[in-house]
Amino acid sequence: MVCGDLHGHFEVIYSKISVENTLFIVAGDCGFGFNRPAYYEELYSSKIRRYLTQKNNAIIFIRGNHDDPVYFDGLSFHKKRAVCAPDYSVIQTARHNILCIGGAISIDRTRRLQEQNAGFLYWKEEAPVFYPQKIKEITNSKIKIDTVISHTCPSFCPPQTKEGIQAWLSQDDDLHHDLEKERLVMDQVWETLKKQEHPIKQWWYGHYHRSAWLKQDNCYFRLLDINEMDHLF
Repeated sequence: MVCGDLHGHFEVIYSKISVENTLFIVAGDCGFGFNRPAYYEELYSSKIRRYLTQKNNAIIFIRGNHDDPVYFDGLSFHKKRAVCAPDYSVIQTARHNILCIGGAISIDRTRRLQEQNAGFLYWKEEAPVFYPQKIKEITNSKIKIDTVISHTCPSFCPPQTKEGIQAWLSQDDDLHHDLEKERLVMDQVWETLKKQEHPIKQWWYGHYHRSAWLKQDNCYFRLLDINEMDHLF
């Protein structure tokens, strides 16, 4: 199952999920970095681990713009049943080869930077990055990617407008350009995967706090709202 943004509401994992024998993948904005590392260690040890073990579930977190990239190095938060996955990680299951790519642009970054002294609110390395060599390495390994889970999405996916963020655009001269660049990065990922003949059938993402879907080029693009969950097919 794929889950939309948690924004630190980790209780969704251990209080609202009733299924068993399931791998959950959170499509970014998990909430890592807003508290000290000991907080996440204690939360996992005291609540999340017990739930995952009892239900025989596991969870993989993908980096969002509201996550500290430090946690997503493959080592800093790596438990038996819960992992913060580095960008361009490949998850292989019985039915799918899933490429995970984190990152996006915070539309409210000007406010977050102004309030940064109050706590960790913004990380300058938040944007997604196009790494063609990493995709080439996957291709050379003969792994065929059929599913992508990311935080943001290609430019042709919903939402298609910047409706509702005009106030943030007026406060940040570079925001429009950076938002366009964010989507172009994901366009490059999409085009590179297709060029290298990966059979992409589904692409899941969060970030935009709404629910939507699109079918294009025989691929199902699915946007998940906050805490929304749905099954891969």
